[in-house]
Formats: sequence, structure tokens, C-alpha cells
Amino acid sequence: MPPNDKTEEWLDTLAFGAGKVRFDDNRPLVAGNTGKLIARKMVFASDGRLSRYHFPEGASVGPDGFIKQDKKIPFVRQIDLAPLTMTVRGMSPDTTYEILSQLAPTGRTQALEGTACAEYKFTQGNHGQTEFWLDPKVDYLPRRIQITHRDGSFDRLDIQYSPHDVVGWIPTTWNRTRLSSSGKILISVKATVERVKINAPIPDSDFEIQFQ
Repeated sequence: MPPNDKTEEWLDTLAFGAGKVRFDDNRPLVAGNTGKLIARKMVFASDGRLSRYHFPEGASVGPDGFIKQDKKIPFVRQIDLAPLTMTVRGMSPDTTYEILSQLAPTGRTQALEGTACAEYKFTQGNHGQTEFWLDPKVDYLPRRIQITHRDGSFDRLDIQYSPHDVVGWIPTTWNRTRLSSSGKILISVKATVERVKINAPIPDSDFEIQFQ
């Protein structure tokens, strides 16, 4: 968050298993015009057939949730998780940031972390544009992602990686900054990967939320 503003720290968990996914989302909600941080807990799980949404604290009083006849979970495909879902894809395109297939090279480069990173862009009519800068030193993973919105505000992610014996590269930290059209910082988030397990057994029950 900007200096002298409210700050919050939380821990999320993301798990993949042969077309299955679970996301324990503990990020606070930023209230509209006030900017107030509201604590919340959400659990999303897909067993490859159905998706389950669980809100342990409920929207009003008590826990609630629902089941959808759709294996996809849109919350997993959001920009905040893109550094992970574009590196470890969970064996399904359903969990990857949704516009990857629509990116087109611009022919331009930008120097980031001492490397000329190739620029790719996706423009969605009048709804803004998304730009990726891919780093050849880390197997063309995104070093920076920037989403420019219709009102001129934009979100920028800057991503750091470390080598990994199994998957090649793993994102270790990333910073997301949202700026207004005038350049004022509205939201700043730093994500740090605390622990990574590759090919570890995950019980099927983790992808099948039981509602009480």
C-alpha cells in the first residue's frame, strides 16, 4: 500500500494435481471508495469435473458456498497468480492466465534486469491493453506484465525467478503496483513464494470441499 496507508499480510495456498486445482485465498478485500481493507477467506477447488466455492465466514452470517457444473475456476486465472500459473500450469490450460494465446509480438524490446526482453501485446477493443515482456534468460518467462485500463490507470507486475532442478524456473517474488492515470500509487502488493513442492502427493479430498 502507499506510505502512511493501511497494510496487511496474508498467506495463500495454490495446489495443482492432474487437471485438478485448489486455491485458498486469504487476501483482504479493498472496499470501493473508502480503500478500507476487509478480511475475508475463500476456498476454490476443482476436481476436474465440478468446481466448488466455499466462504468459511459467509457473505453475511455463517459459512456458505456453492457447486458449479463447470471445472473452471476464474479466480485462479487472475493476474495476481499469473507468475505461478504461467510457470506451473497444472496440466490444463484452464488454470493459465486467459489471454496468453492472444498475445502478439510487437517487435520491440525493453531492458529489464539487464536483458533485452521481447514485448508482446494484447488489445481488447476499447477496454484497454495488456503487455508482456519475456526474458530469454529465463526461458522466455514474463519479466514484466502491464495492464492498462480504459481510464488510463494501470497494473504492473515485476517478477523475479530462481532456477529449479525439476521445472527449470520458479517465480520467487513479484510486485504488483496499481497506479492512477496521473501516476499516483493506489495499491502495492509484494508476493513471496514461501514453499514449493513439485510432484508431492495430494489427497483427492483436497480438491473436493465438503460443505457442512
